[in-house]
Amino acid sequence: MTQKCKVNPKLESLLVELDGLVVDPNNARLHSDRNVATIAKSLDTYGQQKPISLSPDGTTVFAGNGTVIAARSLKWTHIAAVPFDNDSKELQDGWKIADNRSAELAAWDMDALAREIGKLSEGALDIEAIGFSDTEIAAILDGFGDGSSEVSDLSKEWEGMPGYEHEDHTSFRRITVHFKSHADAAKFGKAIGQGVSEQTRSLWFPPDEIGHRSDKYWGDGEQEGESE
Repeated sequence: MTQKCKVNPKLESLLVELDGLVVDPNNARLHSDRNVATIAKSLDTYGQQKPISLSPDGTTVFAGNGTVIAARSLKWTHIAAVPFDNDSKELQDGWKIADNRSAELAAWDMDALAREIGKLSEGALDIEAIGFSDTEIAAILDGFGDGSSEVSDLSKEWEGMPGYEHEDHTSFRRITVHFKSHADAAKFGKAIGQGVSEQTRSLWFPPDEIGHRSDKYWGDGEQEGESE
């Protein structure tokens, strides 16, 4: 089979056929169309720079399901991959979650990101290949500039705003009541004088109207009453 792919030459010894791979049916990560398109753009621009991870028998994708989907959309025939080195199902499942979760816990240094995007924007690279949309890039650059500007004093944003003192609407005490049948729930509702249906998730005793604030008015001028 003629190979079609774009991988780091140092990964060529790890190439496997894409046709023989199965995406993980238990993968807990969802890949949107935008996510797959972003990965595909990255592969097409930079090539594959790190291998995906497979099950010990080399058939199921453990890490890199989105990469496999994206590579197939590019009509690749091969991809660089390494098998997981332990037959323990528990370790395999745990690692798959940890691999995704550890990436989620990282955060952007927005000043550094703005500087790097600013430099890339001035070059010949297709800026879409970094995964941010034009709108997102504009927001990053407008909000942080070249990284030398100071973060705005958010407290100043509230100057001149009308004050409002929130009333405490939390309950004095909460308990959980369990019913063995619909009839028991109906008896309970009758005892407290309230309806208890299958949709009921909580109630107040005595009955109270919570959250009705349409008669409140914020802003300069006189308070307006409720419309009928």
